[in-house]
Amino acid sequence: MSKKIGFIGLGNMGLRIVELLLEDGFDVVVWARRPQSIAPLQGRVTVADSPAQLGSTVSLVGVCVWDEHDVEEVLLGNTGVFGGLASGGIVMIHSTIAPGACSRLAEQAAEIGVAVLDVPVSVGPNAPKVLALVGGDSEVVEKARPALRAFSEPAVHLGPLGSGQIAKLMNNTMQAATVGIGFEAVDAGVGLGLDRDARSWEPYRLRPREVPGRGYFVADGTPLMSQLAKDARTNGRPKTWGSLRVSSKSGSTPRRPVFFGPPNSVHQSCRRG
Repeated sequence: MSKKIGFIGLGNMGLRIVELLLEDGFDVVVWARRPQSIAPLQGRVTVADSPAQLGSTVSLVGVCVWDEHDVEEVLLGNTGVFGGLASGGIVMIHSTIAPGACSRLAEQAAEIGVAVLDVPVSVGPNAPKVLALVGGDSEVVEKARPALRAFSEPAVHLGPLGSGQIAKLMNNTMQAATVGIGFEAVDAGVGLGLDRDARSWEPYRLRPREVPGRGYFVADGTPLMSQLAKDARTNGRPKTWGSLRVSSKSGSTPRRPVFFGPPNSVHQSCRRG
């Protein structure tokens, strides 16, 4: 497979992936809804007029958009990537979406001879490359390996399609659980006499609030989770961060999930009663 790749989704993570691909010598074709998203790459990438045109110029495409709705929007239909990508092409889905959604998209891709890999990504502090959690057919993974090697270290092939998404959801749930333990620890400290509103506690002043009639709590717009909530508030649509059960402040309400982001940020595949 040639060192040419199409890429859609130039947010923080997508832009980082593209920069790493460029550093490795890849010829990158991009498409974005907002021209300002392309500004940091001006003069270094080719800009396509549509996802379909992008697909028609490459054999490998990376998609790192917000959610399942956006993934479908850029892949499906006459103007989507599937409308231009030739048989033998590969699509890597970097977005965190439901494993079942990956399977549905792969079925539609197979009708035109295109393969799909789910490759959600994660990054650690000061890590030069991202961690890629890969799901899909082994032969397809090997064809995409040069691109995976360019932007990820390591790229871990976890099994069949959907495996990467399952691992990412596990990772997000553990992240949520860590924050949940923080809730409980702070509540315990307050119960023993600490002042919750003291300035030194500022990073820990994240308290879940119940959404009336919905059966879950939401934690948003606070210092501890500001980075996670930022994108959720900006996009205004659901984002999967995982869930866990925490008690209400009074302790009288049964435990229910916590979701990070705006009140509507509940991914259907992760809801619990």
